[in-house]
Amino acid sequence: MERLTPRGWLVVEKEPEEGRARFKDSELGYVSGSCDVDKKTIHCLVVHDRDTLSVFLHEVGHATLHNRGDDVHTADEEYEAETFSFAVMRGLGIAVPRSALRGAKGNVINALKAHGHDASDDALKFAYGKNWRDYR
Repeated sequence: MERLTPRGWLVVEKEPEEGRARFKDSELGYVSGSCDVDKKTIHCLVVHDRDTLSVFLHEVGHATLHNRGDDVHTADEEYEAETFSFAVMRGLGIAVPRSALRGAKGNVINALKAHGHDASDDALKFAYGKNWRDYR
């Protein structure tokens, strides 16, 4: 993981809470990962499988691509972080699990709902598939 972490960033791995695949963040609630741009810190679950690797790489994507300093991620930023994660995994020869793809689509859909579906065609296609124009 160290060689995948952006230079100058700290990674804090956390154990999931009992019965959950998430940890409690004081500001965000229960999450699988978070990226604090101001502190250059990525918080994520301990990486032990492809799903937790995907979450870690998603946060690396935010750290690499979206270091503006706010915690609100638009649908396009979520889409970019997801595609970054999947591209790195595939580049390493690691198959992206279906559960990570489902979670990724859910992240983008949640961001779309929060921002009134104001996003690129690519983000809409990723989230909604062949029906993406219905959300334009």
